[in-house]
Amino acid sequence: MHTATPWEIGGGGGGLGLWITGPDKSANVICDLVPRKRPSEPEDEDYANAQFICRAVNSHDALVEALKGVSIMLNTALVSHESEPWAIRVREAIALTESEK
Repeated sequence: MHTATPWEIGGGGGGLGLWITGPDKSANVICDLVPRKRPSEPEDEDYANAQFICRAVNSHDALVEALKGVSIMLNTALVSHESEPWAIRVREAIALTESEK
């Protein structure tokens, strides 16, 4: 089981580094993006990467649920020649979220 969400960004200046932590900030760091005591401060790309990771993780469950709803809709009400490629893509995307990789 992964760390509960929401994930948040910590650190960011004064030689503290940049990291991602779970909702309990006293818990262990999930991911170090910029090591502590690095000679330079985190850069814009470091912050953008941290924000992207947190946004992806924090929205994951809602997106999977929405995709499952779309899958049901495509497989029942809207099945047509035009929608079949989308139904396949939706099923493949859901399968990716359920894999261990």
